[in-house]
Amino acid sequence: MISTIDAVLYKAYLDCLFLDRETLSTLSQEIQSYESAVMAAHSLLDHMRMHPRLSNLNLPETHSIKAKELPILLDYIHRALWRLLQRGTQENFLQTLQQELAYLIPRLWHAPKTQQQEIALIKENLRKNATLFQNTELLHALEHLEAPSAAELLQYVDESLLSAWPKQLGIIMTKDANLREHLQTHSQVDGIEWLVFEDLSQMLQTPLYQEPNMVLIGLDQPRVSLDRVLDNFPRSEVIGIVKEMAQLKSHMLPSRVQHILEEQWLAHFLPGLIQRNLRQRFKDVRTLSRDFLTGLPSLMGMREQYGQLKSLFARVKGPMTLAILEVPILKQIEDQEGPYLASEWLKSFGRFIRNSLRTTDFIGRWIPDKFVCLLPQTHLEGAQIAFMRCLERLPQELSLPPQAKSDDAPSLIFCGGLAMMGQDTHFEQALLNAYEQLQHSKQNPQQPFAYSQEELKASVKPHILLLDDDPIIQEMLRFVFSREGYAITQLTNGKHVLETLNKLPTSLVLLDIMMPGMDGFEVLETIRSQRQFDQLPVVILSSMKGENDLEKGFSLGADDYIYKPFSPSELVIRIRRFLQ
Repeated sequence: MISTIDAVLYKAYLDCLFLDRETLSTLSQEIQSYESAVMAAHSLLDHMRMHPRLSNLNLPETHSIKAKELPILLDYIHRALWRLLQRGTQENFLQTLQQELAYLIPRLWHAPKTQQQEIALIKENLRKNATLFQNTELLHALEHLEAPSAAELLQYVDESLLSAWPKQLGIIMTKDANLREHLQTHSQVDGIEWLVFEDLSQMLQTPLYQEPNMVLIGLDQPRVSLDRVLDNFPRSEVIGIVKEMAQLKSHMLPSRVQHILEEQWLAHFLPGLIQRNLRQRFKDVRTLSRDFLTGLPSLMGMREQYGQLKSLFARVKGPMTLAILEVPILKQIEDQEGPYLASEWLKSFGRFIRNSLRTTDFIGRWIPDKFVCLLPQTHLEGAQIAFMRCLERLPQELSLPPQAKSDDAPSLIFCGGLAMMGQDTHFEQALLNAYEQLQHSKQNPQQPFAYSQEELKASVKPHILLLDDDPIIQEMLRFVFSREGYAITQLTNGKHVLETLNKLPTSLVLLDIMMPGMDGFEVLETIRSQRQFDQLPVVILSSMKGENDLEKGFSLGADDYIYKPFSPSELVIRIRRFLQ
């Protein structure tokens, strides 16, 4: 892990905090709804207990009803009232009561015990991410909260978000020098940084890789030109400023303007509009799953994609590589060609990478010059080869600055850091690992796509599951397989075979027939009954040499049958073909 979390990684951490904040906010609302529903239910039961038509229900005293019994009791009353109404009872009180019960019962099923379990899970997730991204203040706060409520956790998360949320971008554009000065004076709100332009041409010469939150625009420029520029910022809030409202004509008003302010009211209304925009924009940006420039998934969208791919891990248990690609040459293109052409080149680069990878691979844009890729069923070496091929083809597909093509001082077009993702790997942990490798790749242009050698060795080591109750066989095979570089897990019976296979990615099963409890044939039949293990190699290793045993083993789905006693060298040769 890198020693200091920089601004790029902290932006990724803000996504994690925001997701936890949204979950906590929903949970807090559910808890408040539950508590108000309990109070309403108690009040309703007190009224029902005094009603003469309901005296035969024998309702218990309110203080004697446990929380988990409350929805069951109300459901019973709801059904009793329904039967009364079905018999033709027309009392309005009973109809109203039934409607209130129908509204209350669903709000009471989510018991506080379940809610506390969810809060504990969120707290643990906050702790893990705070450790990964070195948020010491939040870690310290969490250590002193033994059994926090959702509202308490929500308060600490909000404080972390507010302190870490980077400044947002705003644009002020007007030809009137006095109006520019007034706008700068009254728009000084924490959390937003303003770029000031006199006209459209000046703004077009400035690189804008981040879409502005807000555009304050003097309605003193041609409407057609304003519309053309504002169309590039579809999610920006646009406020038009006029000297006097009476001077405003309909043909002067761009279609994208959401608010109009007179210059004399700037001090009263502009700061409040900016603060409201920042709060809403914070939520919009954090939930945005698409990048506004390239149309590719954002980092939040890639997180969602990874969440969907985790189900693939459960079935296939194959490798997955996460890659962070950086485009160092983008700055050079921007300096030579200008920000507009640099943006167009970046969009073409994103399309090139997406079209060069497999249809099962995913690419998203993280920040201006960085992309994130997910490559399922791909080891680190395979991902490195794929990106090297992209690097070789890119000069033929996209135009590059002359210096980038020069043999004397070639520029690094793009580079990357690669990290393996196991079945239980957190997205954030893999992101940190890949980011660390990205720093190595930039320091070594001869190896533009770097990964950890230790991670590579761990990821490609075949895993063998051995089921045999003979301790001598177990010890001998552990030594033999370790020498060959194989990982091995040993079981003495088949009771936990499916649990082990679901937990550990397995390359091959080595199976004895004569074992206590389930024999080897039953274990083999159990494995083959699970569809996800259809292609898993199973080799029988047994002293049973009868033709019936051999036939039964292969008929149940064994891939090979090896007799005991056996030669360790022969065994390795026989199983090696299944592990290639």
